[in-house]
Amino acid sequence: MVSKISNVMYGEHAIILEAIQIASSLDKSWETNSELYENNLKELLVFFKEYSDQYHHYKEEEILFPALLKMEEPSATAVINELLEHHEDFRALVGKIKTDLAGRKYPEAQQKIKEYSHDLLDHIAAENEELFPMADTILSESELENLYYRCIDIDNELGIERKDDLENFIKNFKFKLDETVK
Repeated sequence: MVSKISNVMYGEHAIILEAIQIASSLDKSWETNSELYENNLKELLVFFKEYSDQYHHYKEEEILFPALLKMEEPSATAVINELLEHHEDFRALVGKIKTDLAGRKYPEAQQKIKEYSHDLLDHIAAENEELFPMADTILSESELENLYYRCIDIDNELGIERKDDLENFIKNFKFKLDETVK
C-alpha cells in the first residue's frame, strides 16, 4: 500500500525531476544568449530553493524524518542521516551556483547545476526506493494519515498558491522547451 503522504512526496519528486531536465537543457545556452541563460538559471534556482527545499525538504525534515526516527529502526536512521546531509549539500551548492552566476562564470555554474542535478537524482531514487516504502511499512495507517494532513497544513502555511505557481512555472518552462525543439 502506498500511503497518501508517500503519494504527495512522489508527486513533488516528479515536478523536481522535470526541473532537473530543464537544468540540463540549459547547457552551453550562454554561448548564444548569456542574458537568457542567466535569467533561466536564476529562475530554476528560485524553484530549487523554494519548492525543493522550502516545501519538499522542509516536510521531510519536520514531519517524515522525525516520525521515522521515533521508530528507532537502525536502517531508517542511517538513511535519514544521509538524506539530511544531502539537504545541506544542496543548500550549499545552490549558494555556489549563485556566486558563479553573479561572476558570470557560466561554465562553472552549469557544471555545478549538473552536479546538483546528478546528486538530486540519486537522492530522489533513495527516497523513492528506500525511504518512502520503509515509511509505508513501519508506520501505522493512522500515523501515515496524520503525517499526510500535517504536510497539507505545511503547504497551506507556506502558501499553496505559491506552490502551485512554482509547479506551473516548471510545467510551462518545459512546454516552452518542448516547443523550441519542434
